[in-house]
Amino acid sequence: MSDFGLKPVEVLGSYEELRAKARNAPTAPLPPGDPEGRDASRMVVVRFDRRGVPSAVEISAYWRDALTPDGLRQALLAAYRAAFDAAVATLQPIADEWSASPELPLPLETVYADDAAWFDAVRRELDETDERLARNAEMLQGGEVSGRLVAGPAGLVRLVVEGFTVTEVLIDARVALNESPNRIAADALAAFRAPVAPTSKVWE
Repeated sequence: MSDFGLKPVEVLGSYEELRAKARNAPTAPLPPGDPEGRDASRMVVVRFDRRGVPSAVEISAYWRDALTPDGLRQALLAAYRAAFDAAVATLQPIADEWSASPELPLPLETVYADDAAWFDAVRRELDETDERLARNAEMLQGGEVSGRLVAGPAGLVRLVVEGFTVTEVLIDARVALNESPNRIAADALAAFRAPVAPTSKVWE
């Protein structure tokens, strides 16, 4: 039978030698995953995507073995902050590269039909700014400035937000003990992703 000109397998070395070569061969680095953060107990994981948006929240099915209900809300906040810091560290080099690139297109300017249209647009922006400032002044005088309350669609997880910063995670103890970790995690993700708008409830 013809060997088709192939060399015998023995020239590659023995099985043990091949295993040693494979074990010692340099491995290509894996592509970096999404930025993530974990709490100290490692019962909670929060991930951000490459756009800097929360993309996943995971709560271990065994969190009750390591955390109290109050500890769960603290773990969610700790994991969120760690993931946020990791996302900022990941996006900063990209932002620096974009800002240093001379080939980026300039932002498009709004074209107005005439000077009167431009004046009307500027006047509207000033009026809207004045209304926001007046509303904020009323909140300051009324002592309603401690934060806004953002809740997930199921109402299981609520966030106290100062400006654009999540300062506190609120979860009712009874909810934490009776709801499934997956449902709490899904509601937490929705709350973390919810836009912080002036129409959000004020935390009093």
